[in-house]
Amino acid sequence: MLDEIAWLLNLRGNDVPHSPVMYAYLIVETDGSKLFIDDAKITPEVINHLKNARIELRPCESILSEIESLAAKGACLWLDTSSVSAAIVNTYKSACNKFAGGIASLINKNKTTINGEPWEPSAINKSSPVCLAKAVKNEAELKGMCNSHLRDATALAQFWAWLEDEISNGVVLTEVNVADKLLEFRSAQEGFVDTSFDTISGM
Repeated sequence: MLDEIAWLLNLRGNDVPHSPVMYAYLIVETDGSKLFIDDAKITPEVINHLKNARIELRPCESILSEIESLAAKGACLWLDTSSVSAAIVNTYKSACNKFAGGIASLINKNKTTINGEPWEPSAINKSSPVCLAKAVKNEAELKGMCNSHLRDATALAQFWAWLEDEISNGVVLTEVNVADKLLEFRSAQEGFVDTSFDTISGM
């Protein structure tokens, strides 16, 4: 998931409205990772951050060929099929079938087995471990959540006071006027970046 990539790499983007994520794919291996992304979005600071974390940058369009390459090497992939792209799942499955003969020969040659059974690559279809880890909040995250709610409560209190004054003065308001004013109060709060969704107002 895009939010898992952003959380795991501590990166933020603005490719999706109301969400601080960027379009990307990420392959995590035991000795490093590969981030598939449009390099035009990557600043020198981010490049250094990724390099220090042993993360390689790859073009977004090369993700499927990389999946095929992993299958050819006999790699088992952990895939959360509830969220991963169907193209990735299908490419890996097809590649495993395509390279089965060569892998079988390699297995026979090296006598690679698990519990006495010949080993061959296959997908591990389980929920993403990143999702579970992301659900456990540290002290900084908990404090940030509480403070953001307090700031938003301040904006809402200002908004309700403004709305009562406008109505008392006989001002005719539309749903758009009200939504725009609420955004104005929220935007004035320290640390404001964006709303989580457009205001849904009804009068």
